This record gives sequence, C-alpha cells and structure tokens, in this order.
Amino acid sequence: MKHKTVWSVVSTALACTMVVSALTACGGKPGGDEETKYTVTYVGGDMGGGTAPTSGEYAEGETFTLAQNTFTSDTHTFTGWNDGAADYAAGATYTMPAKNVTFTAQWEENADTEAPVITYAAGKQDSYTTTAGTPVTLPSATATDAVDGEVELEVTVTSKGATVTKAADGYTFASDTAGEYDVSYYAVDSSDNEVEEFISVTVDPVKAETELEQGQNNLSNLAQSEVTFVENFGKGYESPLAKGFDFSQATGKPNASIVANENSIAGNSLIIDYTTCAWNTNTQFWFGSLDNYLRSGKWTISMDVKVLGGTAPSGLYFSFIYDGDESGDNQEIALGKVGETKTLNFEGIKNLDDTKTWHFRVFFYTGSSTYKYDDFRIAIDNIRITVKEVVDAVVERTGTPKELVATDLDGNGYTLTGADDNYTALTNMKYLDKSKLVAGDYLTAEQAANLTTENGFTSDYVILANTQLIYFDSLNGLCSDKDYEYTVTFKVYSPNNCSWVFTTQPASGNPAHSSAHSVNNNTATWTVKFVGAENIYKVGWYYGQNCQLFIGDISVSRALREETNKTPNGYEVGKTWTKNANEINLGNKGTSVVCSEVSLSEGGGTLADHAGFENKAVHFNPQATNVTMECFNGNNTLENGCTYKITVNLYIVSLTGRLTFNFDNAVFPDIVTNKTGYQKVEITWKANRNVDFFSFFFPDGSTGEFYCSSITYELTALA
Repeated sequence: MKHKTVWSVVSTALACTMVVSALTACGGKPGGDEETKYTVTYVGGDMGGGTAPTSGEYAEGETFTLAQNTFTSDTHTFTGWNDGAADYAAGATYTMPAKNVTFTAQWEENADTEAPVITYAAGKQDSYTTTAGTPVTLPSATATDAVDGEVELEVTVTSKGATVTKAADGYTFASDTAGEYDVSYYAVDSSDNEVEEFISVTVDPVKAETELEQGQNNLSNLAQSEVTFVENFGKGYESPLAKGFDFSQATGKPNASIVANENSIAGNSLIIDYTTCAWNTNTQFWFGSLDNYLRSGKWTISMDVKVLGGTAPSGLYFSFIYDGDESGDNQEIALGKVGETKTLNFEGIKNLDDTKTWHFRVFFYTGSSTYKYDDFRIAIDNIRITVKEVVDAVVERTGTPKELVATDLDGNGYTLTGADDNYTALTNMKYLDKSKLVAGDYLTAEQAANLTTENGFTSDYVILANTQLIYFDSLNGLCSDKDYEYTVTFKVYSPNNCSWVFTTQPASGNPAHSSAHSVNNNTATWTVKFVGAENIYKVGWYYGQNCQLFIGDISVSRALREETNKTPNGYEVGKTWTKNANEINLGNKGTSVVCSEVSLSEGGGTLADHAGFENKAVHFNPQATNVTMECFNGNNTLENGCTYKITVNLYIVSLTGRLTFNFDNAVFPDIVTNKTGYQKVEITWKANRNVDFFSFFFPDGSTGEFYCSSITYELTALA
C-alpha cells in the first residue's frame, strides 16, 4: 500500500505538468486563456508589381525575419521595407508589436545610363570633300532617348574658318580655308547621358598648296642654328604662325584671315585687309609664335606677298622690336603691282637683349593725311625663316662723342675717323669691330679686305647702316649758315648694289632728299656739296631698298660762298629745264603713247591735234585716289629756297576734284581743278627743300585720267 500511494502522487504531478506544457505549446496562457497573434502583410507600394511575399501571424514580442522582396519594377530598384514608422532591410530581424503590421516596399528610381541614339537621313556618308568657298550639304539627323524621347541635336564645327548652318535638307558646311574638319553631331538627355558623332569634311584649296619637305613646318627648327622653318599655312588656323597671330576683326585696324580661294598665293594664304584703316592707323602686326625663338644671330626671312587691291602707302617694313620700344630697326622692302606676287627678302644680324621680350614686326607707314587705304589688301604665304648663330661684332661706345662747332669746319675741315676719341653718335646705325666682321657674318674675308686705311677706313671700328633713314649726330646744327657752302665726304663700302640719297632735315618736320649716290660691291667716296640753310639741322642718308652700307671716315668742311648770284648748284636765274614724254614716267604709273594714235571722244580728232602733243605723251589713269605718279628726279635742279615757274602740257579726259604736284610727299600745289580737255598750266612755286622726286598726285578722294606730253620749269628767283 505504501508504494502505491507514492506512485499515485507522482503520477498526479506529472499529469498536471503535461497539461500545463500542452497549454503553453498551443499558444494559450496559463490559467486557460489563448495567446493573441497579429498579422504581417507585405505590399508593393506605387512602383512594385507582381506577387507579394507570404504573410504571417506573430504574437506580441515575438521576433521574425523580414521577407525577401518578390515585387518587381521596370523603372525602380527595391531598397527595403517600411512599417509606417521606420525603414528595414529585407532579412532584418523584426519584433512583433501588439498590432497588425503592413510592410510597404521602398523603391529608388533606376539611374538612366543609356545615351540617346542619333539617326541620320538616308544617304549619310562618313566623309565629304569640297573646295574652298564651295558649300557642301551634310545630312539631317534626329536624336532619340529611351527615357526622354526625342532630344535636341546640335550640329557644330569648332575649327576657326568654317561654319555649319541649318538648311531645309540638312546642314550647310562652308569654309574658305583648306584643311580637314570634323563636324560634330551632339545630343544629351536629361540624365546628362551624351552622344557625339563626327562627319569629316576635307576642304581642298582652289590653288595647289605649296609642298614642304619633311619637318620644314616645325617651328622648333628655329631653336637650332641654320635650320629653316617654312610656314605655308597649310594647316589653316592651326598653322604654327597662325596660332600666334591676332585675327580679331575690329574696325579701324588691319584685319586678318586665312583663305584658300582665288585671292591666295598657293593653297592657304594669310590675308591682311586694310580697308577699315585710316591714314594714321597703327598697322603693325607680328607673329606671336615667334617670340620664344627670337634671339641674337643672323636672321634671314623671306615671304611671298601679293597685292590684292588698292595702293600701298609704302613698302612693307620689317623690324625687331621689344616691349616698350616703338622705333625698331626698320627695313623697308618694296611691293609688286596689284595682282603680282613678289618675294620679299630680309636679312640682318640682330643683337637682341635677352632680358627683353622681342617681336618680329611687319607694318606699313604713311605720314600723309591725304592717303586712303581704300581697297588695299595683301596676301602673305611661304614664310621662310632661318637664324644663324654668329659672333657679336657690335661695339657699345662708352666715351663722349666728338662735339664739333662751326669753326671746326673752316679750312680743311674736320674728319671723324670713328676712333675712341674722335667718333660721332649715330641715329639708326651701329659701330662694329672690324676684326669681327667675318666671324660675325657681316662680310666674307674677301669683302672685309676692302676696309683698309687706304680706302678711308682708318679706325678699328666701322659704321653699319642698313635702315632707311640715318643721321650723324655730331653734324647736327653745323650746316645752317647760308653764307657758306658745305662739303661732306663719306668713305663707304657695300657688298650689295644699292643707292642712297643724301638727306637733310630741319629740327622739326620732314626730311628733304637731294643727290643720289650708288655703290656696287666696292669702295667709294661720296661727296656732297650744298649751301647752308636755316632749315638744315640734321645731315644723313636715305635709301629705298634693303642693303648694307659700311661707312669709314667722315669729313666735313665749309667755305664762304663766292658766287651769290647762282643757286647752290651753280644755276643762274633764267635757267630752264624741259622734261619730255620719255622722261616723265619715273614710277611706271603711266603708259607711253603715240599722240597721233590716240582718238579723242570730246571734240573728235586725235591727241596730236593739240599743241605740244605732236609726238609722244604719257597716259595716266590710276583709277584710284591718293595715287602718287612719279615723273622725274630733281637731281639738284630744284633747290631749297629757290623759286620756279612750272609749265605742264596736259590733256584731261576726266577729273573729279584736284590734280596736284607732289614734291617728295611734302608739298601739294594745285595744277588744275574740275576741268577737262586741253590744258596748258603755269604755276609759280618756291621750294622749301631740295627735291628728290617730282610727281603728279590725286589727293583727298580726287580721281581722273589724263595725258601729259611735257613738263618745263624755269628758275625765276634765287634763295
């Protein structure tokens, strides 16, 4: 009995325990109440579609793992779930609250990474070829994006000298500059996805381009001695010299472009247009790309230059200048006629201070307010540049130049030898060490052998003159007394064939040129005699071409005038000079004609029917204003201070405005105004200088056509 009682108690306890455990496992509560469960639901939100994850039920406090997403979207990416209060990642552990929970899928818009697609019209080619000045039509196209639909298409060409414009049937490409061009077709969508495709266009020149040897177009050639660089502008605005050039199209300055049309010399040429310039415009320009290569040495520069229209005010000036210097060491080189291509050559040894920034400058100059550029344009091509390293032969004088007074010129006068205590200061010239002329490449050994004491080169130094206008400062103010006749003698040598004109200049105003002197690869003695005048302050030389002149001893003396009833050059009052048709076309601006063969529309007959036109005449018809028509040189017959009666025999076909005389670009007395037909005109003129050249001139917009058979001038009064 005892054992039975114990087992009954144990059995009863185990039974109770099993009941409680069973109740707990079934979700109920101790005591008999069932535990509450809450529902979990998943929804896709605005962007999600398809099948939702399986829902569930959980009691308060129970934890579970959030489902993986099964919703789908074509435009968005699932980023997690949100229970209305916070965001949760799929797979996160979540503790069930005492309520039902709905998890809403969270989405992020997909990034647009697909670029638009360009579709061309039928007939599209990858490349096109045309000729400079001839437009070509490129295909039309559209750009479509998967997200944005049709987007804007931009068609452009960024290379200077070419344009692309919209046309009805596509895009019109045009260029006056030969070269290779890439035309861009470009589109971008709202997500900044870009597409750019190119169509290449080859523009051929109207005239064949100059062919260069391998490497000649490399600007770095100039970093080496005696290696030539050639610029033919074959790469258009990307050519080496074009890259450093100012192509602004501003009014009132010379404008530039590079073209390969009928105006070019060969292929692409640089065009300089002066039509918007005034007479006093600063016309200088330089090639900035050269700046880093300018250094001391012997520079040889040539360029082909073609005059396209109008009349140049002068030749083209070449010079090296540095920042802050406006004078330069200018050398003028004459141009050809309109339509003519001429190779201009510049050669000079330059000693450039390497602490300064240097430029190679090119410009035109006119000091006449009546000059007009009108249609003046030039083309430049085939620029050839070489620099050679040479010994520096320039001598910097550190002493005091000789100061002369008038009495130093009496008797045998005074000779400036160039020695250290006997030299003159110079304007636009330099002193060279004679012993370094060969090593400095100024002269060959054979040429330098001419600079001997016997030939008047008595110093260790020699003067080099190679600019247009030069003066000897020690002679300033010494030749102004009209009671004296002055004699100035120069010992010279030139390896070239060149001609210089003796020049005097007042303290202010323009120089006056008189007698011409020549030398040709030889030594010479140039002697000039003239009567003093108050308006003579400076004494020097002028030339109109590029040449080197070496000057040794300079002697100057004076003597009282014995004959005051004659001009300085020995002419008495009444002396008359007549220039016929064979002598009045010095500048070749006119055409010689036989008068009997020239029919006249006004009044009929021929030119030979008028007095003085029995034989020949010169026909002048420049078809432009501000044109100087050189007739003859004065050759010491038109003298400073003297008075002349000038008679000119004319037949005027047409004249709008004035026909005048031009004396060295300084004096412009009227001959006739607004008249036609036969004219025998007499004027009286007092010379204010020794006249170098005597010309006809159309000033201030005047134009006309006329014939001249003779010009006569008579000395009527002495100075």
